[in-house]
Amino acid sequence: MKKPILITCLSLFALLASCSKNDDGNTPNAVNNNSQEENSISLQNLDEGISISRAKKITESLPTPTGNINFNVENTQSATLNNGFSFEINVPDNYAGAYIQFQTADGNEKSSSYFDIPKESFGSGFKQLNNSNKGLKIVTQKSTNNNSTEEIDVVFNETIPPGKFCYTICIYDADNNISQLQEVCVEVEAWGGSNELVGKWNLEKIVYENETGETKKTVLLGEEDCDINSSNSNITCDNGETITINNQYCDITSKLEFTINSDGTASFLNDGIEKSLDYKSSKEQCNEVFKTDNFTYKGKGNWAYDEEEKNFILVTFEDENFINGELEEQTNDDDEGPETDELNVVSVSGNELIFVLEETTSNSTITIDENGNQQEVSNENTTEIIKYHFKK
Repeated sequence: MKKPILITCLSLFALLASCSKNDDGNTPNAVNNNSQEENSISLQNLDEGISISRAKKITESLPTPTGNINFNVENTQSATLNNGFSFEINVPDNYAGAYIQFQTADGNEKSSSYFDIPKESFGSGFKQLNNSNKGLKIVTQKSTNNNSTEEIDVVFNETIPPGKFCYTICIYDADNNISQLQEVCVEVEAWGGSNELVGKWNLEKIVYENETGETKKTVLLGEEDCDINSSNSNITCDNGETITINNQYCDITSKLEFTINSDGTASFLNDGIEKSLDYKSSKEQCNEVFKTDNFTYKGKGNWAYDEEEKNFILVTFEDENFINGELEEQTNDDDEGPETDELNVVSVSGNELIFVLEETTSNSTITIDENGNQQEVSNENTTEIIKYHFKK
């Protein structure tokens, strides 16, 4: 499914985008409605308004830590109304689950119960978008050495207001080892945020830079943009000859428009053309043959601005995707909630807005076998900065 550049900035997997913390330029100022975010959310609201998919709620005190197992988690996080938040924990490979107990922001009131979240329920709550424009990808784990990065999804109902709360978290393994407790505090963002972000913004160009800030390429609205990771692929034709595919995937964005309203609502419209390699026809004709699809993706929801992280957050509650004029059927999955996307705001001034991503990609030579399966021949990771320039 074609998606616009509404990117979930989670440090999930090497091929996924992560939010850049570039502080260049002018960033938006907070406005009065963000003062709600300084309020402490009551324990009653927390007990009534929070759930974790496939987790068991146990009415008793947290188990006593025994040590012998360790984990890492960021101690400040943000969430959105009527939605919730996702966060990552770095755990050893022998972990079996996590315990979470919610509390007020000052820590004086703690829930009389806690959630037991088994390993298999991690990453079950939200649809996560990767930075590829080739569709949805749900990724909940990456392994490095003897550790894994896992994702936990916390879901809010409508009783959770803007404000702050905290929780205590620990993990356990199959041998009943329980880690030391760690405290994490969460800010629930109010809808809306900065008057400077309000308006109708249209994509003008996309600028790709390397790690040193050198411009690699600039793609204007209406120009073809090809996926660098899909190049240098070889196909053995039916006649025995071999051809090299320069680009397997390309797309043209004819329109990408954000409408950001002062009341915290937002909508977007993405029109364009997607081109992908037709492997079978290319093999038969021993020439590059592509499938071309026209797409329109539109949606609406609510937005917030995280002034500490300088992130524009869009929660999409309704969306439609058209391929060649036909509405794609929506899949109904009770475990999937609204799409939550974050874009780091580099600068906003007058009629110009710039979002930025930092993307780590694998530049590989890819061989396609006779069944159309891809195999990487070589692998080299590179990092590039992608800046999306919008005009009012």
